[in-house]
Amino acid sequence: MKRKPRTRKPDRQKTKLGLPDLEHVKSAVLVSLRSPESQRSYRRSIDDFVYWYCSEPRLSFNKAVVTRYTIHIEDKLLAPGTINVRLAAVRRLAYEAADTGILSPDLAAGIRRVKGAKKLVPSSTKVPHQISFSRSRFSTKWPAFCTSNSRCRRL
Repeated sequence: MKRKPRTRKPDRQKTKLGLPDLEHVKSAVLVSLRSPESQRSYRRSIDDFVYWYCSEPRLSFNKAVVTRYTIHIEDKLLAPGTINVRLAAVRRLAYEAADTGILSPDLAAGIRRVKGAKKLVPSSTKVPHQISFSRSRFSTKWPAFCTSNSRCRRL
């Protein structure tokens, strides 16, 4: 009795990453960072993302999921800088997954395009009493306002 030869399925990258894949990629991201503070921050950010990702029903790792995660962390009322750090860690996670062949490079490029949080108040819209100056720069407690010709005058 002849057996039919098995045909191999073509190697495809995963879209749904499991916990072992995420832990492997997380360790690769953390090894690539030099600063202990960056490692601590990225570890916390990646752990938060992995917890959220695994608590949702089997999502694929793509731009739409990272956008949903962005909405999730914005609902926590975190500062824009914190949100951007967490998104930077997720982007780095996607790049490392693409580099190791776990994730498609197209998906990683899509994740890279997820927009971060915007600043709440742009510095150009602050009124004069909201502007603060260090006392070491100016001898009086009055703030200095600069004119267009870069000369400062005191009020």
